[in-house]
Amino acid sequence: MSLRHQTPPREVKQRKPYKPRKRRADRYRGPCHCNDHVWAVLTKGYVTFVDLEDDGHLQAHNWYAQVAKRNRVIYAAARGRGNKFLRLHREIIGESASVSADIDHRDHNGLNNRRANLRLCSRVQNSGNGRYRLGASGYRGVWSKESGRWRAYLAGRHLGTFNTAEEAARAYDAAAIKRFGESFVSLNFPPPVPADREGPR
Repeated sequence: MSLRHQTPPREVKQRKPYKPRKRRADRYRGPCHCNDHVWAVLTKGYVTFVDLEDDGHLQAHNWYAQVAKRNRVIYAAARGRGNKFLRLHREIIGESASVSADIDHRDHNGLNNRRANLRLCSRVQNSGNGRYRLGASGYRGVWSKESGRWRAYLAGRHLGTFNTAEEAARAYDAAAIKRFGESFVSLNFPPPVPADREGPR
C-alpha cells in the first residue's frame, strides 16, 4: 500500500502586540513668563506663539517651521489626520477662513499667531502687506537709472521718473494706498501709530 505524502500543517505566526507609534519629542513649552501667550519650539531654530485661548491648537500637533515658496515667509505647519497639511494660523481662524481667502499677518511675522495679528483678506490685499527686499535706494518700489534719476514701480507698472529717491518713494506710497487700501499696505513713510492703537508686544 502506497503512503501519500502529507504536507505538514503551516505554522501560524502570531501577531506581535500592537505598539503605538512613538511620537516625536513634544515641542510645546506652555505659557510665557509674561503670561500673555503660549509658545512652542519649531524646527530650524524657530519658535511660534499664540494667545492663551488657543493653547489647544498648539498642543494638538508637533508644529514645524515651513518656508512658503510664494513669499518666503516662515509659517508654523504640521501634518494632521490622513497626512493633511495644516498651518497654525488657519487652524486658529477656523471655519471663517475659506479655502480661497488669504490670512494676513499684520506684522509680516508668520510665526506670530496671536489673533490680534491675524486677519482675513484677499490675495491682492495680502500682497500689499507683503515683505519685499529693498533695493539700492533703500525704498520699496524704487530703482535708480543711469541718468541719476529714480524710477518708481508698483506691481510691474511704471509710476514715473523722479529727481530723488524720496520723491519716487512717496509716489509709490500714494499708488500703493490707492491699490491696496490703507489697512493692507506697507509704506515707505508709514504714519505714526497712536499709542492706544498699538498692537500687543
